[in-house]
Amino acid sequence: MLVVRPAFPLSLWDRIRGKAGIRSPVLGYGGLWLLVDDAHISTIAVHPQWRSKGLGELVLLSLLEQGARRGMQRATLEVRVSNEAARGLYHKLGFEIAGRQKRYYSDNNEDAFIMATPPFETPGFTDNLRRCRTELHARFQAGTGAGQGVSVRQNPSVGVESASEEE
Repeated sequence: MLVVRPAFPLSLWDRIRGKAGIRSPVLGYGGLWLLVDDAHISTIAVHPQWRSKGLGELVLLSLLEQGARRGMQRATLEVRVSNEAARGLYHKLGFEIAGRQKRYYSDNNEDAFIMATPPFETPGFTDNLRRCRTELHARFQAGTGAGQGVSVRQNPSVGVESASEEE
């Protein structure tokens, strides 16, 4: 469980926490849709004050693991063409560009790359996720580098909500 005590004014993050009945600060969240056999990652966000500390990676790993536990075969997502940091993270966790959607984002008509993982059972894919999670936990435990500023009791965890065609 991540244990942090950031001080920031009432914001979207505080409203999310209040609506969900969460007492601890919300530092990040993600959304997962279960579509036939695809785990479609609909959103990932990390509080601006807590970016570049590994929390987005933790959320993404948790979403991928949740999709695999629910019987999905692979994961997909869309990402802004200009978002090189996110694309780097997605590539690290096994995503590859599968296509491009023109004018996907309505705020500025920016294109999106459609990214997908190989099938979850592909040799090496699950091993890579396990290695990434182990390295991330070590950074959190050490409280250095990307994990600096994040206090941890035991291992960080993420609650995951998902929606599927059956629900």
